[in-house]
Amino acid sequence: MINLFFNKKIIFWDFDGVIKDSVQVKTDAFRSLFLNVDQKIRDKIVNHHLDNGGMSRLDKIPIYLEWVGLDQSKQNIERYINLFAKQVEKGVVESQWVPGVLETLEMFDGIKKHNILVTATPHDEILRIVNQLFIDRKFSEIFGAPSLKSEAMLFSLSLYEVETKEAIMIGDSKADYLASKECGIEFLLRRTSENFNSFKNYKGPSIFDFKDVQ
Repeated sequence: MINLFFNKKIIFWDFDGVIKDSVQVKTDAFRSLFLNVDQKIRDKIVNHHLDNGGMSRLDKIPIYLEWVGLDQSKQNIERYINLFAKQVEKGVVESQWVPGVLETLEMFDGIKKHNILVTATPHDEILRIVNQLFIDRKFSEIFGAPSLKSEAMLFSLSLYEVETKEAIMIGDSKADYLASKECGIEFLLRRTSENFNSFKNYKGPSIFDFKDVQ
């Protein structure tokens, strides 16, 4: 599997489900955010969240407020975004590392490749998280919402004067895959129980953890 990275100069990383096994933390947060709504609607929210793992909460929460019939004013959207953030940040920091990821980040950094983080987590929040985890210096660039993943990837290619064939994206969601495809960048899927249905027909390169890479 290491051969997949041999000629790559940039490795784009998603965060939740790729660096930290934190997808469940956010799933639980969405579920608890709407505890007092009909079970069918709550299940609809959770399923939508899981099917759209790379979609920012900034885009998800207005949709969910509409589904449950709550006020969609800017102030209420911000209120729910803040409630969600308070629930998840500590949980994400304390969640388990994806096995082998720290060693892989260290290995790629040691052979002069650019690790670049592209995530749907809000920018200020992901900066706090990587600082708390002491991995901020592992990344040449860090992009969070509202930056789109495809825009961040194209910007980075231009910034470091790297061709698309010299980059790869490691992700676990359809949004990651589509952003890679839009940019013409090779995609490596990290398979999880949460994305099994979304990628059941996927035939490209994949891993279950980073021990496969090493």
